[in-house]
Amino acid sequence: MKIRALAAAGIVLAGLVLVADRSSAQTAAPPAQPAGAMVDAEVRRIDKDQGKVTLRHAPIPQLDMPAMTMVFRAAEPAMLDRMQVGQKIRFQPERIDGQYVVRKFEPAN
Repeated sequence: MKIRALAAAGIVLAGLVLVADRSSAQTAAPPAQPAGAMVDAEVRRIDKDQGKVTLRHAPIPQLDMPAMTMVFRAAEPAMLDRMQVGQKIRFQPERIDGQYVVRKFEPAN
């Protein structure tokens, strides 16, 4: 009878250790980047007629995208007047109706 009680206690204890180990592993994971997170980039080309800008950007975790150079549509065409080729910026990327858009940007420090 004592052996059964000890075995049952051991199983319960092992289960508690397993649950504690899983919960600590879940809390140790880095938080996901929020949808509105800013991303570092460099302005490579500006096409005001098309309302587009080519950016060489850092990885964009919220869009599951590695670092690369690509074309984005400006959410507001007037923002292209405030950009210069070669300028380092931080921008908020977004995917809208299948198009990648610069929602907002600011000069990088």
